[in-house]
Amino acid sequence: MRVISGAARGTKLFSPPADAVRPMLDRVKEALFSIIGPRLDGQKVLDLFAGSGSLGIEALSRGAEFCVFIEQSHAAASVLKKNLEKTHVAERARVLMRDALRGLPADACRQSQESVKSRPQTNATCSVPWSAQACLRPQSAGLPADAILMPSDSGASVHSGAAFTIVFADPPYELVRRPDGRQRLFGLLSGLAGKGILAPGALAMIHHEPAPAANWVIAGMELKDERVYGRSQLTFFRVSSSNNAGSNEKPAAGQVED
Repeated sequence: MRVISGAARGTKLFSPPADAVRPMLDRVKEALFSIIGPRLDGQKVLDLFAGSGSLGIEALSRGAEFCVFIEQSHAAASVLKKNLEKTHVAERARVLMRDALRGLPADACRQSQESVKSRPQTNATCSVPWSAQACLRPQSAGLPADAILMPSDSGASVHSGAAFTIVFADPPYELVRRPDGRQRLFGLLSGLAGKGILAPGALAMIHHEPAPAANWVIAGMELKDERVYGRSQLTFFRVSSSNNAGSNEKPAAGQVED
């Protein structure tokens, strides 16, 4: 795996153990970012089932403002942290170690009120400036104290009211293959949209085995496009513009036809 374009172009990424993740092929990733388009500056990205972080890191390399990575595997999350450091984008990233299907904390898209340039410097324990006050040491044995950034349960969070504008969902194929698993994933995305964690017009991509998605329904979202690449399919949804009509978030990037 490698970063295809942007500031970290050509950087080879570390890979988690084979049994921990199923990474997207570079040619499919390249197609994905060709579809999304070049307008990634200022976008707020959510990378669900992040694995090595390949998709979110690619977005950061291409100019996304920040990315929150959700990954429950200890092995994969440890590799993800190394990849953030190797590509020099850790200061614009936050890693939450949790099962994505359990949902996200209300402050998942958390950012300080200060601009990127005025963010405070972090200490050695927390490498994400805007969440420096909400980092907890990982509870899992065998990981260094700063390996995983965890959400704070204290309620003392820094929250700017920002919402994600791009979502990558690359779950295990088996999850999408099963009707009950698919509905859990759809329920997650619908809930994120309904609670304002996703901005109106936000673009959501699901990576899965080729399957007709014409009958896929996600409440609060609209099916926009489907692309098949061999044994991979990318299905795109947009959050309905009627969701959170009062939000000042700018429209999400993307060349998916509306």
